[in-house]
Amino acid sequence: MFLHPEMLSALATERQHELVAENDRRHVLTAARRIRRADRHQRKAH
Repeated sequence: MFLHPEMLSALATERQHELVAENDRRHVLTAARRIRRADRHQRKAH
């Protein structure tokens, strides 16, 4: 199957954006877990 070079470029760019968005979500979730853990730990200390 032949893909037009512009179409191939568009698909690659779209995939790149998906990977960046996935990475951003992972970082946000990791930060949220870290904050919750610290909050739980702080509540236990008091």
